[in-house]
Amino acid sequence: SIVHPDDQPVFARHLTTQPEKMDDQKVLDLRIVTRSGEERWIAHSCRSVYGQSGEYLGRRVSNRDITDRKQAEAAVRQERQLLRSVVDNLPDAVYIKDAQLRKVLANQADVDNIGALSVDDILGKTDQDLFPPEVAEQFTADDRAVLKTGQPILNHEELLVNVHGQQRWLSTSKLALRDADGCING
Repeated sequence: SIVHPDDQPVFARHLTTQPEKMDDQKVLDLRIVTRSGEERWIAHSCRSVYGQSGEYLGRRVSNRDITDRKQAEAAVRQERQLLRSVVDNLPDAVYIKDAQLRKVLANQADVDNIGALSVDDILGKTDQDLFPPEVAEQFTADDRAVLKTGQPILNHEELLVNVHGQQRWLSTSKLALRDADGCING
């Protein structure tokens, strides 16, 4: 009765699982409602326990409060959604490349510059996949310099030739991305 109403169906299915089918530990993230009416999250773990001769003895159950983790995950999702909304609605091309110089994030303005149909058409690709060789070489050289030195390239004017041969002059800035330890990773 303390399980949140929305989570009761999955919890009920879990409870009716036959003991012999619970050899592997099952973990469910569930919401519960405390006596005071507060909603909390728990990690409910359940595993069948057998005796030395293989007879079923019961279930070992543990519940761990994971409310803080769930709240942090929700905050990260919300922040990511807000950031993505900003990036997607900027009129300027915004993209991120990993250490292998593959695009891992792009907005519609970048898709339009490249002449692709959608973000999915460019994610995971390098400049060599997306541009004529002479254009790709220059973009890649600039990217490698930023990856090597960590020094940004700011307001650099460069010629972009897209997949349709259309030419545009761009003012480009490239910055190193760093992980939590300060190492350049994109």
